[in-house]
Amino acid sequence: QSKLESSVIELKNAIKFNPENSEARWLLGIIYSDLAKWESSEKELSAALRLGVSKEAIYPVLTQVLLNQGKYQQIIDKIQLDEGFDEKLVAQINSVKAEAYLGIGDKESAQQSLAKATAIDPDNIYARLAQVNLNIFDKDYDQAYKLLGQIITDKPDHYRAWLLKGMVEGKLGKNKAAEESYTKVIEENEALALTAYLHRSLLLVKEDEFEKAQQDLEKLEKTAPNHPKYLFTKGLMALKSKKFVDARANFESALKYSPNSLEIMLFLGGIYFELGNMELAEKNLN
Repeated sequence: QSKLESSVIELKNAIKFNPENSEARWLLGIIYSDLAKWESSEKELSAALRLGVSKEAIYPVLTQVLLNQGKYQQIIDKIQLDEGFDEKLVAQINSVKAEAYLGIGDKESAQQSLAKATAIDPDNIYARLAQVNLNIFDKDYDQAYKLLGQIITDKPDHYRAWLLKGMVEGKLGKNKAAEESYTKVIEENEALALTAYLHRSLLLVKEDEFEKAQQDLEKLEKTAPNHPKYLFTKGLMALKSKKFVDARANFESALKYSPNSLEIMLFLGGIYFELGNMELAEKNLN
C-alpha cells in the first residue's frame, strides 16, 4: 500500500503540472481502484477517457469500479460496445452488464447479456460470476454455492468469488463459514475489504455478536459513513438493543441514500409503530 500511495503522490504532481496528461490520469484511476477509492477512480478514468485513452484500456477497470459502487444504470447507459473490441473484452462487458441489469431487477435483459457473453467465452470468470448472481437473484442458493465452489477451485485467489461465497453461505445459514469467507477477503484483498466489512458487520449483528460487529462498524464509520448498508446495520443493532430513537435515525439516513429499499421501509414502519407514530408506520408498511 505504501508504494501505491507514493505512486498516487507522483501521479497527482504530474497531473498538477499538466492536467491534460491522460496517461497519468489513467494510471491514477487504476491505482485508486486498487485502493478501493471507487469515486476517485471513476473520476480519473472518466477524465482519461475524455482525454483520448482508448475504451479498451479504460473499460476493464471502469466497469468494475461502477459495479462496486452499485451504479448499475450508468453501466447500462454509458458503457457501449464498439466494433473492433477484443472478444474477451466484449464478453467481460456483457457479463458486467448482466449483473447491472440484475441490480435494477431486469432479469430478462440480464439473461440476454449473459447469453451474449457465454456465446463468446463460456468459461470467462465474469460470465461465471454473473451466472452466480443470477442464481442468487432467483434464490437458488444451492446452485450458486456449487458454482462458487467450482470457481474458487479454478481461481482460489479470485476474491470477488470469496465475497459472493460469504453472501451465499449467509443465505444458507452457514454463518460461521460466511464470516470466515468475509474475513479472508478483508485480510487478503484491500480493494474488496470495504464491501466485506459491510457484509460481515451485518452478519455479526444478525448473530447478536454486537461487540465484534461494533469493531467493524467503527472501521466503516471512517471509510463509508453514508453507505446505506452501514447505516442499516447500525439501525438493526440499535433496534435489537431496543434503542428505538437511534434505530430510527439510522434507518432514515439509510433510506435517504437508498430510497427504494423495501427492507429499510419495512424496518422503519416497525420502528414508527414502536414509537407511536402510526401515520408514518402505516405509510412505510403500505
